[in-house]
Amino acid sequence: MVIIWMRKIKKFTLELIKEKNLQFLESFSNSFSTMQVTVVLLKPSAVQRGILGEVITRFEKKGIQIVGMKMLCLTDEMVSEHYAHLAHKPFFGRIKES
Repeated sequence: MVIIWMRKIKKFTLELIKEKNLQFLESFSNSFSTMQVTVVLLKPSAVQRGILGEVITRFEKKGIQIVGMKMLCLTDEMVSEHYAHLAHKPFFGRIKES
């Protein structure tokens, strides 16, 4: 599984800083112009299919800044905790296997 932390920046704020030559604000621009922070989880099939680069490219083309990324293999305990609300469902075993 790949976990990506992303942040979308308000472009007009950054343009205003450059236009008005407010260089002292540049260091703060990321703090006050953040629209949202999003965590994206990509399934193992995205890794197996070799499409991680394409997924990342699509986000970047939309103006989303990736601020962190981590690749890890989930343990059974992590899967059970994350999908606890589905533990009683008949397909839960297949979720843990994938």
